[in-house]
Amino acid sequence: MSQMGLISLDNRHKVVPLQISERLIKDLERLDSLNERDCLSTSVYYVRSGVEDLESIINPASISEDFEKFLNSLGWPVSLDSHPGYKAKLNSSFCKTTSYFADRTVEVIFNIPYVIHLPNPEASSGSLTTLFRDVSADDLVCIVWIEDILSMHNVPSKVGQSVLVYIFVHPLQNATGLYWIRIIIPTASNASGVNEKKHGKGKVSWSADITKLAENHLAFGPLVDGMIVSRHTLGSLVRNTAISAHEACRNILDMQSKPYSVRRQFIEEMHHRYKSNMSVSE
Repeated sequence: MSQMGLISLDNRHKVVPLQISERLIKDLERLDSLNERDCLSTSVYYVRSGVEDLESIINPASISEDFEKFLNSLGWPVSLDSHPGYKAKLNSSFCKTTSYFADRTVEVIFNIPYVIHLPNPEASSGSLTTLFRDVSADDLVCIVWIEDILSMHNVPSKVGQSVLVYIFVHPLQNATGLYWIRIIIPTASNASGVNEKKHGKGKVSWSADITKLAENHLAFGPLVDGMIVSRHTLGSLVRNTAISAHEACRNILDMQSKPYSVRRQFIEEMHHRYKSNMSVSE
């Protein structure tokens, strides 16, 4: 308060006493629980050549070493038992560790089916698919490591959910260390249920918005469809593109509310709700 000049007599009128009550304490605790940064989750899949169904994608016989390195480059591993940051729908009962990234403006948790296990080991593999679909139900952006690029257009119909942007990473067979990036925005007819379920907009309006996103190749980045990138920059470029694409999707779906705006509004509501008529001197 001293550094902000609020202790001086000239600015004393800017300090407003609040009436202490249990409701005020609860609202202060709620204020502390509000996110300070944009929080988002992104699905990550590994699609082997010849895979035809979602169950085989979520529960493959094995994953490649290159893909494991790619996962590590997206962020850093966190233990969900002790992780204090954003977790989305993940918890330690079925996921011990996953990849996570944060900076001063954003937190990203990666929903990866290959680090998830069933709470009940006796459950069938189909239950793992159901569990992961529930965990990733709100993901707007999906990252897919795909071995057979020709099967790329079949993936959205298998994954479904609320995904609006797919970022495909294809390792080039004849150029070790290079990766072909493909970006797909599914047609509105394949994903219109997401809009109706979450936001109640009309299909025509939403379709027009998503078409504009698909036509504007610079709506998000830094990666664009068709780029070839090296292994050394792959993780950071894909991650930053996923963050940018998520923000673009939220803008289209009218979900864009910055955490600092939410916190400021809540503080103003607390000011009007609990302000006292007493002066500071009293």
